[in-house]
Amino acid sequence: MPRSIISLVKEGSRSLGSKVSKPGTKVSPSLDGKTVERINNQVKTENFKFRWRVHGTHIITNVPQVLDLSKYVDERMGIKIAAFDLDDTLVRTKSPMKFARDSNDWKWWSQSDAESKVPETLIRLNKEKYIIVIFTNQGAVVANNDEPKSKSYAKLCGRVENIIASLNGESEEKFEVLVFASPKRPGGKRKKPMGNVSSEEDHDFSRKPNVVAATKRPLEKINK
Repeated sequence: MPRSIISLVKEGSRSLGSKVSKPGTKVSPSLDGKTVERINNQVKTENFKFRWRVHGTHIITNVPQVLDLSKYVDERMGIKIAAFDLDDTLVRTKSPMKFARDSNDWKWWSQSDAESKVPETLIRLNKEKYIIVIFTNQGAVVANNDEPKSKSYAKLCGRVENIIASLNGESEEKFEVLVFASPKRPGGKRKKPMGNVSSEEDHDFSRKPNVVAATKRPLEKINK
């Protein structure tokens, strides 16, 4: 499993596509091309908000373009990864609804009304130099590379950004979190046809759990 995650990270901008949201700030025309590229790469690597990408319609990722894996290596364990589901594992809704109503409809998961142990657990894992990875099926989200993006996609991104911002606010050390989300395959009647719709096979392969399929199909296929 660690090798699969690291393979996806290393593929990064090469295999998973190049469309990235960019910050709205204007760059001074006095900066040369290399400086602009360095600044953009730094933003894509360090600023969680600008790392979201959609690949076809079957997977949404948030990974840095560059990840220094040496910080997460243990001589005995190798690369340390702590992977979690999102909904009803790390968080749950604040509202009575099963699915989040908006980007602010979340709270840390806990049993009944007990105080949540999730933040302190994630902070401890972060201090112990684990890469925190979120794998989540998002059957209510439709994602695509067309503009404008769907409301469900924006809500998911905003909710995860709020969760990570909350963690960074409670921790002395900045969190490095990677996200892999499996959205719904677009279907039905649409006012505007969606281009580049991924196959049902790609969507099925991207959803968890899919242990059997992962052993029969090369990992690189997920990066189509």
